[in-house]
Amino acid sequence: MVVLAQTNPNTLTPLVTPSARPTATRPSGKRRLKQSEKNQIVQLYNSGMSTRAVASQLQVSKTTVLGVLKHRGVEVRPRGRHDCI
Repeated sequence: MVVLAQTNPNTLTPLVTPSARPTATRPSGKRRLKQSEKNQIVQLYNSGMSTRAVASQLQVSKTTVLGVLKHRGVEVRPRGRHDCI
């Protein structure tokens, strides 16, 4: 014979107690760039490095580099080698 626990269907029991405020955390791997890092991105790119090379050196994504350049108003060079015309 199985004995079931007695529960009162008229009472509400919270399954999870809500915290006062949810903690805001960034997904792993995301961080904000410091102003000095943004300045370095612009400086390296303007010195002739590719966006991929800048991203690799600073350990950020190529998309991040392009976003910083766009936000700073830097004109992005066309993709590939265009000096062989």
